[in-house]
Amino acid sequence: MSCPSRHVWSLAILTLLAGGACASDESVATSSEPLDVKSSVATYLQQRFFHFEHGNTYTSFIPIPAGQSTYQNNWRKQARNQPHEGLVTLTLARLGRCNEARSILTTFFQQQSPEGGYRYDTRPDRGPWDNQSYTAAPLLAFEAWEVYQDCGGTDFLRTAYDSLVRNKVWWDDHSGRRFPDESGKSCNGMWHWNDPIESIRDSLPESGFPQVPTWASTDGPQNQCSTDLNFYLAATYRYLAKMEAVLGTNNGFQQIFDTFSAQLRQQMWDPGSSFFYGVDRRTGGKVWVKDLGGWMALFAGVATPEQAAAMVNAHLAPPTGAFHTDFGIPSLDKHHPGFGSNLHWSGGFWPGLSLLAVKGLADYGYTAQAQRIASPFVNAVEQGIAHGIPLPEWYDSTAGNVGGLRCEIYDENSPSNPDVNCNYITSALALPMAGYAGLGSISWSCRSSAWQGHQLWTCSHGDLYKCDAAGPVQKICGNGCSSRPLGTDDVCRSSTISWSCASSAWQNQQLWTCSNGDLYKCQNGVPDKVSCPNGCISNPLGINDACR
Repeated sequence: MSCPSRHVWSLAILTLLAGGACASDESVATSSEPLDVKSSVATYLQQRFFHFEHGNTYTSFIPIPAGQSTYQNNWRKQARNQPHEGLVTLTLARLGRCNEARSILTTFFQQQSPEGGYRYDTRPDRGPWDNQSYTAAPLLAFEAWEVYQDCGGTDFLRTAYDSLVRNKVWWDDHSGRRFPDESGKSCNGMWHWNDPIESIRDSLPESGFPQVPTWASTDGPQNQCSTDLNFYLAATYRYLAKMEAVLGTNNGFQQIFDTFSAQLRQQMWDPGSSFFYGVDRRTGGKVWVKDLGGWMALFAGVATPEQAAAMVNAHLAPPTGAFHTDFGIPSLDKHHPGFGSNLHWSGGFWPGLSLLAVKGLADYGYTAQAQRIASPFVNAVEQGIAHGIPLPEWYDSTAGNVGGLRCEIYDENSPSNPDVNCNYITSALALPMAGYAGLGSISWSCRSSAWQGHQLWTCSHGDLYKCDAAGPVQKICGNGCSSRPLGTDDVCRSSTISWSCASSAWQNQQLWTCSNGDLYKCQNGVPDKVSCPNGCISNPLGINDACR
């Protein structure tokens, strides 16, 4: 049964319900009771993730049991702050824990180097940075602005702004990470990372995972004007301009943002493949690897509306879009030969950078795509919290949290025994991600899914809807949905379909064809499938076969 009614989302309690015809297809596993992501995350963060030391708040990436030291050899059990894990300040601000959110960010301002640089991580026992080793990913302007939006505090905003202006000077003049034009190549003043660790996307040989393909393509990030770093810096200028509007200051950051954005569009955008790419500083050519860094153009507000539309249409469309997977958004183009949905930064789903991608999509008006990415993660977090399932640092971008993927976190005193509790702090990003995506209670007309006194799953805009006693419910279909005849439930499409289009061809058209209990045909050369719970029946030649 199909009904093309439009649907609208509103921010409220996320309600996802289970059951129905798509259970074996592409629907997201859901709960039978309404879940409130805000309450769930608030409960999750009651674990000992936050540590007040030396006058400031520091985080540990997994909870440190009471009585254990916050200076352990296990880096996940150390009190320290990093800007990427520091995205949790957005969660704290939404929960009203404003002093902690501000305090975490303030540690970077306090430990800033005399030249204006931020170290990769701040710790309670450290003073100002000496500009050695790794720098922090430039996400602090965004985080400070978002915390201000939820918590207020112009004094905090002024402190952040003044520190970030000094950091801009550091990137320009003292970072040693900028490519001048002296080589005659085409990086023209853009920036590079000095080490994969700085980039956050740091699959190292000792991790057992392959090197990030974009870094491998240039023998390391130091040889590349990368998308992620340069878009983060563009976003920094954008948020500094917003701060200037509040503070009544004008150092020209709006013009700096506009000029730099135009440069990035000129040098990184490829209209033929509708994507943004890094630039190899040795050759001046593009680094032809599509990964999550390209989506940071939307987070930064660099992409034009036409470029954003081209990216979404080309790369998020089901089922063949390069970044369309069953769980969230993959960190690498799924058609890349090095892709694996469970291969760390070569295809896994990472909550932090995915949060930025979701925000970017929502900012450009692609709410449905943002929701499709956010929903499986938000639901996995809610279910994990409700049922005591450990929530890992990152997820398989096809299967999701398969029983606690990547929970091999070891106690420093018992390296052979994995910790029972491997909950990771970035799972709390489900709250701001749900907010950016506009996930909420479903506005759906029950009349649109009614049939002779009962409700049927109804395909609309790629997902399934119907009503039960509690109201409208939804199934997320990772590869869209297919309509079935009146009086029967519509169904989600399967993800991997092995089918020869010649087998369903009839006189220059495609007909639904019964095979092994399900229906198949091709649309625009791409196989499509309808799963038939009770098998299918074959009709005479020239007529679509049908589910029983």
